[in-house]
Amino acid sequence: MKKIEDGKLLYHLTTLDVFESIVIHGLMSRNELNARHLDFVDTANHDILSGRERLNLSHYVPFHFHIHTAYDTAVKNTYTDKEFIYLCLTREYARSHDFLILPTHPTSTELPELYSYDEGFLNINWNIMNLKKNDEFPDDVTERKRTLVRMAECLSPNPIPIGDFQSISVKNVDLMDKVIKILRRHKVAHPPYVDIKPNYF
Repeated sequence: MKKIEDGKLLYHLTTLDVFESIVIHGLMSRNELNARHLDFVDTANHDILSGRERLNLSHYVPFHFHIHTAYDTAVKNTYTDKEFIYLCLTREYARSHDFLILPTHPTSTELPELYSYDEGFLNINWNIMNLKKNDEFPDDVTERKRTLVRMAECLSPNPIPIGDFQSISVKNVDLMDKVIKILRRHKVAHPPYVDIKPNYF
């Protein structure tokens, strides 16, 4: 099975109902959205959010290294009325645009250190990242620790134009058509490739 560290992409989960705003304005941080009074779907766990605020992470646009995080699963299970999509960015883009890395996800009680891309990549515990729920855990690894490591983040300091994304992953043909229509409506010069990945959802 392919290891997460060998992947080429980063993933940001969002909803179709804010996608048109992203096409127009770019993918923005929570603070930037608030400053511009733009709508977004607030899916944050507020226990975790307090930890993020103490690290000033609301200034950054977050991405994950894979699509099976506890956060993504919880959001998709909670907001069953929403149509979700993944905006996918190459890791090389993140590296060349000075993204930062948080090797483990912040909570209200744990505040990990932020690193530059290369240093942060080395500081992620990939052995824990690759553990599945039914794997045999090492003695020093709890389910909580596994969950937090699997929610390591790659953080953009700037908004990301829609044309910079490598691809957009959707659940089905109907959603693909909706996404493509929005991209065409706004005449995106170099639109991301839209692919159907039902196993992501």
